[in-house]
Amino acid sequence: MGLFLTDGLCPAAVNKFNDENAYHRVFRSCITDNIDPSMFKDLYTAGKGAGSQNPRVLMAMLIFKEAKGMTDLELEHSMQFDPCTRYAIGLDDNVTKLPCLKTYTNFVKRMRDYDEAGGKDGQMFADRVFESVNSKLAERFGVKGYDVRIDSTLFGTNIGYCSRFRIVSDALGKFAKSKDFEKIEASDIRERISAAVLGNPVRVEYDSTRAEVSKKMLEIGTLMHKVISVLGDDVDGTFRRVFSDQFVVSEGIDGKAVVSIKPGKQMLSDSVQNVNDPDAGYRKKYDPKRGLCLQVAEAFSSDPREVNLITACLVTPINKPDNECYQPLIEQSARVTGSLPKNSYQDGAYWSAENAVYGDGKIKPCFTALSGSIPSHAFTRGEDGKPMVTCLATGKVVPLLPVKTRKDGSEEKFKFQYDTDEKGKPKYRTMTTGEIDAAILRESFRHSPGTEKKKRNNVEATISATVCNLDGDKTKYRGIWRNQLYFSCHCLGINARRIELHVSKKSRKGKAQGAA
Repeated sequence: MGLFLTDGLCPAAVNKFNDENAYHRVFRSCITDNIDPSMFKDLYTAGKGAGSQNPRVLMAMLIFKEAKGMTDLELEHSMQFDPCTRYAIGLDDNVTKLPCLKTYTNFVKRMRDYDEAGGKDGQMFADRVFESVNSKLAERFGVKGYDVRIDSTLFGTNIGYCSRFRIVSDALGKFAKSKDFEKIEASDIRERISAAVLGNPVRVEYDSTRAEVSKKMLEIGTLMHKVISVLGDDVDGTFRRVFSDQFVVSEGIDGKAVVSIKPGKQMLSDSVQNVNDPDAGYRKKYDPKRGLCLQVAEAFSSDPREVNLITACLVTPINKPDNECYQPLIEQSARVTGSLPKNSYQDGAYWSAENAVYGDGKIKPCFTALSGSIPSHAFTRGEDGKPMVTCLATGKVVPLLPVKTRKDGSEEKFKFQYDTDEKGKPKYRTMTTGEIDAAILRESFRHSPGTEKKKRNNVEATISATVCNLDGDKTKYRGIWRNQLYFSCHCLGINARRIELHVSKKSRKGKAQGAA
């Protein structure tokens, strides 16, 4: 192997390597060269000095790996034998020593330690890199971000299905292997814990009846309650969460605490699904899913000469409503492009009265597929600005009557007749002024032009691109932090691929015009 990356390559391979529109060259110029080295000084302190490897190269390795869907070993092999990979991550020759996997994993750990310590203004380090690189891309390619479309998808994390018995058994077993176990001074409790965690919980379930499993689960719950009573705040947070998720404590006849198994109907969707990933929740949308949720915002333009970029990426708990993620996505997109969007396109899951007026009227949202049946009455405002109610069946305006409010200064209310009962007595519905304002906004979005609603559709392709490397709708990682790092890097890789297609298309057009 020679000094230069192209040494030993055949002429065809050299031409491919030198192609300015190839992915490795676009990745180098758009991603690697745009990583700000000064950002990494926050990761290194007096006690943890910088290593011998360039942190920009390490960050580029991470982004390139997640963009290609590689494992760590595949990345190492590609760096050793593929000159395109070496060039993409910032290496210009064959003699520079490659970062070893230990250095790479320590770099990721350093980022995690920094974020767990609070980071900078509570923002993840990977998010800062994502925004910094994307803002330079937006400036370079003229992406204004005036039009944004938003969507979300559920994905599973790297955990398997665990029954309730296995969850509590694993939690107690994990505690028995921790240093906190030595803090239990009572030898009888320690012996009972050691006996309870013996054997494989899956095998115990297989060999036992349902009543026997419930009895053993209750024994574990009683032991967990004793541990929490003895150690108090020293107990691991996941251990405490599992106990509160699975058991109920009540007061017995003798005044002592009695532990019982919580009924299945009282289980919450944010309960711990696996002790190895306490961030993962449960949600049944189409199929049951145990994992997290990905939120994506994409800046686009109707002009085909402009490139569309992913400007916001957010990983949230699986049971967090989409409408609580709308404003953070808009804010991150604005930080990337440097301006608030003028139009946003998203489905009805992002609807709320606050989101509809977010941005002080500077943003015009378009909500498609609003949930709920078609209302029987329409809310509008008259020429005088006062709300009006129209019965859609008859087309007549229904009087909106004020309701006497309480003296506590509660919100003003109105009522209108929406139906009659069997005896012919009128049925009234009472609404606050805030609810009426929300109904007026919702009605206006329901009648948005079809051409406007269709502008959201292509975000589905973006969602498909973000999860294309998943194995069975599951990532290789656990927890919100690691999955946020993965998707931030993967979305940067998607942007590099879009820019590659964009510049290749412009190059082909230029050659065709030159030939003509």
